[in-house]
Amino acid sequence: MSQLISVMENDSSFKQDYYKEILRTLLHQIPLNYINDQDQRVSIKIHHGRQDRLVAKKFQENNLVLPYATVYQTGVENDIDRLRSNQTIISRSVWNENKQRAQRVISLADVPVKLVYRLAVWARHLGDMDQIAASIRSKFHPDVSLQTPWSNLTKAYLTNEEDDGAVDARDREDRLIRKNFEITIETYIPQPEYLVTNTGKIEKFITDVDIDS
Repeated sequence: MSQLISVMENDSSFKQDYYKEILRTLLHQIPLNYINDQDQRVSIKIHHGRQDRLVAKKFQENNLVLPYATVYQTGVENDIDRLRSNQTIISRSVWNENKQRAQRVISLADVPVKLVYRLAVWARHLGDMDQIAASIRSKFHPDVSLQTPWSNLTKAYLTNEEDDGAVDARDREDRLIRKNFEITIETYIPQPEYLVTNTGKIEKFITDVDIDS
């Protein structure tokens, strides 16, 4: 009998890194910029996290550089349409560069999920906002293919767009315009992989199981 040795150091840490890499790849492939009054292309600073109150406060204090954008993950949903009907063991060969030989690893089938992100764009002028919104829409045909270390088939979709009003400053004619974009990414969460050896003992096997009520 073969032995299974986990080749994933920390499953929780891996998932956090996985989410970060997905977001980093998304922002790399849909860079935000606009053309200013001097016909110069200007990159827009993007902050990771929900910063609604901070942005409004900085705007009222007149120390916010606009346009500006914030992005954060709003949820993770199981993708039922792509879910396998049973637990399937996947076996594949990988090349060990150090040992200069192929080795066999096994894992459960990766879990299909939908990652939902909210991209909020903040601007002072409607013309700048329209230009940025048009640029974002143009990236999706109807999707964006994300090239990650784990897959070349990860798809991102623009699933919703809405105006979110304006924040008034002291001068009633001075306001901050905000538009929200919802981006849904269809991907698979990789499951822990185990190296198959020949010592005859299973050291560790961990999996997540969902039980319907």
